[in-house]
Amino acid sequence: MWMETKTEMESSRSRTSCSRLVLDGLMLCTGDMEHLDKYMQDKLFVMQLLVWGLRGVSRVILANSPLSGALILATLCWASPWQCLLGVLGVLVSTLTAVITGQDSADVAGGLHGFNGMLVSLLMGVYSSAGDWYWWLLLPACLGSATCVFLSSGLTTFLDHWDLPASVFPFNIIIVLYLLCTGADNTYFPHHPTVPPGALDHNDTNLVAAQVICGIPLGVGQIYACGTLGPSLLILGAVVLYSPLLAVHAVLGSAVGTLAGQSQSLCAMSLCVRSCERSQNWGDKLRAKRQEQKGEERKERSSLSSPGSVQLMILNGPFRAPSPQNTSPSPSTLFGDLNEEPVVLAQLSSVA
Repeated sequence: MWMETKTEMESSRSRTSCSRLVLDGLMLCTGDMEHLDKYMQDKLFVMQLLVWGLRGVSRVILANSPLSGALILATLCWASPWQCLLGVLGVLVSTLTAVITGQDSADVAGGLHGFNGMLVSLLMGVYSSAGDWYWWLLLPACLGSATCVFLSSGLTTFLDHWDLPASVFPFNIIIVLYLLCTGADNTYFPHHPTVPPGALDHNDTNLVAAQVICGIPLGVGQIYACGTLGPSLLILGAVVLYSPLLAVHAVLGSAVGTLAGQSQSLCAMSLCVRSCERSQNWGDKLRAKRQEQKGEERKERSSLSSPGSVQLMILNGPFRAPSPQNTSPSPSTLFGDLNEEPVVLAQLSSVA
């Protein structure tokens, strides 16, 4: 009896120890993974650069985990290998530029100089109309990623006076300048128009719940210029791996943006319908007013052609109306001086 109890206690302890090991292993893979930085301190520079680059990949979505960055890179490779290549090139060039220019080592190790370069490269690939595997695009991607480091350094020093982060300002500046310097007809770096034809047209007002729900994870995937549902869910899973709370905030933000966009389209359509109804009512009122005017004109014509009417034909000179004070006008007032030429011929017609 005592031996059986002892074996049960040992088996429960082993199960508890196994569960603790699994939980500890999961905890090591979540969060910032600072233990990995301590492990990489005496390793080769290439290995350290790999970890810094993966942190830069995850920094795009405000995470700071090399494991999340690796999962996001695998997702991008699944969605588009060309976009994955551009993203890797951008984050490596910007990180190496930060190392060469002597930027803060903590910022470099945290991936703060890599995510702007990755965003620049990804957006250049998205806007390019030359298609995938257009090797000339690697040149502006490298130059733009390297320039982000200098802009980030300068803007950080400038914005520190107001306790503001530089964040994605370098990426925005570089991508806007690139789009301004190139165009749809550029020989080497053509790109799509920023607003495609028909993008501003009113869409259907039918609200499909399934499409709206699918738009929420797609909004998270669009941070990495990924427009398919499967990779977007994996990107969201990478955020959950780093911080479930951050993933909840990402989903809430995407949901609010999706619903706000849908409400804007519905409001625009309702405004269009209301304006059409108002214009139709205004047209009906105008047509009714014209019909009334035509009826009055017909009444005037019928009154003029009635028996006992007086028709005055103007032959020469102005017609002088009688004074309102004198109710019995003189002949000279109506016909002028008798010694002069007749001015007005009054024809009295009475129809029996």
